[in-house]
Formats: sequence, structure tokens, C-alpha cells
Amino acid sequence: MEIVRFLTVESLKNTMPINIDVDSKIIRDVIQVEQDVEVMQLLGSELYEKITSLVSSGDISLVENADYKKLLDDHIIKVLTYLSYSSLVSHTSFQFTDKGIQLRGSDNSQAASIEQVNSIRKKYRNSGELFANMMVDFIHCNLEKFPEYCPEEPESMKPTGRGYTCPIQFD
Repeated sequence: MEIVRFLTVESLKNTMPINIDVDSKIIRDVIQVEQDVEVMQLLGSELYEKITSLVSSGDISLVENADYKKLLDDHIIKVLTYLSYSSLVSHTSFQFTDKGIQLRGSDNSQAASIEQVNSIRKKYRNSGELFANMMVDFIHCNLEKFPEYCPEEPESMKPTGRGYTCPIQFD
């Protein structure tokens, strides 16, 4: 099965403050997890699979798929960029060793404190959730353009319908 990524490592490195020396494999894995977990939950499995197949085939650029391309370019990539960076902050700050979880250090720099790491991670996570909420609002305002968003099949994963991960729900 082909792995389709909506966001490239290069794009994330060019958009966010990531040193060129950060291992691309770590970044690629983080992007894939965020896409498969967060973006799929936001879009639901049918819309997610539709966009994945359009990207995979190259048909996303066709005129008849302009709405899907707009969703991808203007919303999904922005959400994925911020959520991936938020996760990457944790992934690159810590490492597992035989002595437990350790804060990564360097010879020429000072490692950030756990409070600083969490503050940076939270800042970008909040931005990602804001963009996710804006994406969901965009889809809701254009439901006729994205019929896969509200699937009829019971086995399909339904979209969450929200971009925030607040444990308290207000109705």
C-alpha cells in the first residue's frame, strides 16, 4: 500500500523553525502519525480517503477537483504543519535510553527545560487546533462540495466535527 503524505519534510522544515540537521525520518514519521490520526479524525475516513486517492493519482490538480485542492492547500496542510511541529517538539527534545527518558543535550547549546518544551509544544498545538476548527467550519459551509464528509455507510469513521481537544464539551 502506497503511503501518501499531504505535507513534505522539506515543506515543514521551510515553514517552521527546524534545523536542517534534524533527522528527516523522525519528521516523516511524525507527519504521518499526525495525518493518519488527527487529520483523518477531522475529515472522517471517506473524505480522507478521497483526498488521499486524488493526491496519490495526481488528479488533485484537475479543474474538477479544485474544491478538494483548496481544502488541501488552504486548510489541511496548515493544520498538519502546526500539529506536526507541536509533536516534533516533544520527539526531538527527549530520547529513550537504558536509564529512562532523557532530555536531549548538545555540546554547543543548552537544552530547553521541560517547561519551555511544553510551552512551545502547547503554543503550536493551540494554533493547529485553531486551524483545524477553521477547516471544519470551511467544510460545514461547503457541505455540498464535500459529500464524503457526511458518509452514509455505518462502517466509515465519522468526522469529529470539531478542531479542539478540550475535555469539556459545551452544547
